Amino acid sequence: MDAIEPRTDAPYLVTRRDEEGAEDETGQAHVLIAELDRQRRRSDTLLALSSALAGLQDGTEIARALCAFVTLASGAPFAMVGRRDPGTSRFVVAATEGLDVHQVSLISAALRTADRPSLRDLLVGSTTARASGEAVGLGMGIEQAMGAPILIDGETEGFIALGAPPGSAVLADEWEELLTAFAALTATALARADAVGALARQRDLLASEVEERNRNLRTVIDELRRASDAKTAFLANVSHELRTPLTAILGFVEILATGMDGPLNPDQTRDVETIQRSSRHLLDLIDDLIDVASIEGGRMQLIVGPVVADEVIRDAIDTIRPLAVAKRISLEVDRHEAMAEGHRILVSADRGRLREIVLNILSNAVKFTPRGGRVVVGVAVEPAAVTGDVARAMVAIEIRDSGLGISPADQERIFEKFVRIAPAATPGTGLGLTISRELARLHGGDLTVASTVGLGSTFTIRVPLAAER
Repeated sequence: MDAIEPRTDAPYLVTRRDEEGAEDETGQAHVLIAELDRQRRRSDTLLALSSALAGLQDGTEIARALCAFVTLASGAPFAMVGRRDPGTSRFVVAATEGLDVHQVSLISAALRTADRPSLRDLLVGSTTARASGEAVGLGMGIEQAMGAPILIDGETEGFIALGAPPGSAVLADEWEELLTAFAALTATALARADAVGALARQRDLLASEVEERNRNLRTVIDELRRASDAKTAFLANVSHELRTPLTAILGFVEILATGMDGPLNPDQTRDVETIQRSSRHLLDLIDDLIDVASIEGGRMQLIVGPVVADEVIRDAIDTIRPLAVAKRISLEVDRHEAMAEGHRILVSADRGRLREIVLNILSNAVKFTPRGGRVVVGVAVEPAAVTGDVARAMVAIEIRDSGLGISPADQERIFEKFVRIAPAATPGTGLGLTISRELARLHGGDLTVASTVGLGSTFTIRVPLAAER
């Protein structure tokens, strides 16, 4: 049996039902297109407002820009933006479009009082609302109005309102939704502006506090500097005034000790020797005070020239040797190449001041090393790379002892003025190391210490190497 083919030339009959269905679908399509167009225009409007507010960081500028934008976008004759005054918590008019002075005055009064409750509720209510006729308020020249609150953290911090005079077209319903969206965008912009403003105020406050503290600190520093200068001048003057009569006293004591004024009996001799020791100790203290005052006052003068380091070291050793012998301390020289016979190391220094530094460190080493101990003196040239000085190398004079050692906590303190970590019975002024370090630094070098408690200490004097003549 042959297959039955469908006919393609038969006419299609359109019924009334088909026509009505097509009309319904067309109507729905038009509605959908209109809604899509409305949503597009709404999105474009919100995007335009967001762009307009994005670069603004001042609340007043935001209010003015918003007011102008809303008026232009809505076509409404009147527009207004209000904000809560942070000082009084009252609502105030921040910007207007199309309103005259009289209208703004009446609206401002309504925000302050309860004379126009309907208008106030419209403007500062918790939701978007609209009103017309008497609900807006007599004498305002406004027939209809629409308002939306600006909510920040759930609190009404401002409002946006549209208005129209009598005889104007009715404000479109879609503007209630748009005003609500505008208010949300504005809330974000205002919150950002408030945060930026708060940060700016905090920054300015901190800057002001820092400046005030710096000013106070400068005042304190100036006062301390003046006090330090006065103290230095006092030390220098008093020390010189004390040194003159003390020198005279020592001169007369020397006369008595040598018997130039006649022989002394044993008791008198002991008394004179006691006076000599005490006077010399006092003279040493006065000389130290004069040195400190000179260094602090910038008046210490060095006569710098090429000095043979090993000669200064041997001179200091010869001076201190009797004290070492008395305590049976071995006083040795590290006889390496630098100290070999005929080999000279020249340093750039003031010979007298360098001898003073070496003698002071040697004296301390002997003083704080127990009987039967050991003190070793060595000298070496350190290349420029070791010291970090690209201009010249340094000479390091090391004085090592087998004394009690110095704790890490005290290894910097010992260089401070009048700081003494030795027992009270040990003689000393607490100025020797201070002066020695300052003198070394005036030479362009330094004085440092490395020590282990119970094993001894190593003091290193560094001064610049001088060119060989």
